[in-house]
Amino acid sequence: MLKKVVLKVGFVFVIQIMNAINVLAAETPKEYEIKAVFLFNFTNFIRWPETVLAANEEIKLCILGNDPFGNSLDNAVTNGKGSKYQVSVQRLTFPKDDVGECHILFVSRSEQDNYPKILSLIAQKPILTIGETDDFLAQGGMIEFFIENNRVRLAIALARLRAAQLNANANLLKVAKVHG
Repeated sequence: MLKKVVLKVGFVFVIQIMNAINVLAAETPKEYEIKAVFLFNFTNFIRWPETVLAANEEIKLCILGNDPFGNSLDNAVTNGKGSKYQVSVQRLTFPKDDVGECHILFVSRSEQDNYPKILSLIAQKPILTIGETDDFLAQGGMIEFFIENNRVRLAIALARLRAAQLNANANLLKVAKVHG
């Protein structure tokens, strides 16, 4: 019984990713279109503590630093289906803007020199941090995008995720390289 439920949830995850990519209407999705779809879908595959995010609340998806997504992230949020939350996209600059109100924080490569400051400000807080440089997990981030065989892949620092009281769906963990 449990195996059937897990398989169904996994199938739904794959369908959601494929639908979101199709909605982008590109013959071959570009790197940041795919990353945008992942960012949107994290709203379904990460669970926040109820004290932080109630079922009807809005998820704040923040981009800190230079925005490499263009319209891709806004399109993924607008056209994406299946999220149990309303999702808003906010673009922030460091140190001017407060990142503490974000639920998901994509830290742009332009902020690489500030990773230690940024990540120490929100360490242990239930804010999902995502980056795309080779050292993002080593600097204290939770999810790192990387390219392998011309595909966007994920690495997840599971212990860091759990320390922030965030839980990753098993299907998300299946498609990622999990680091302790």
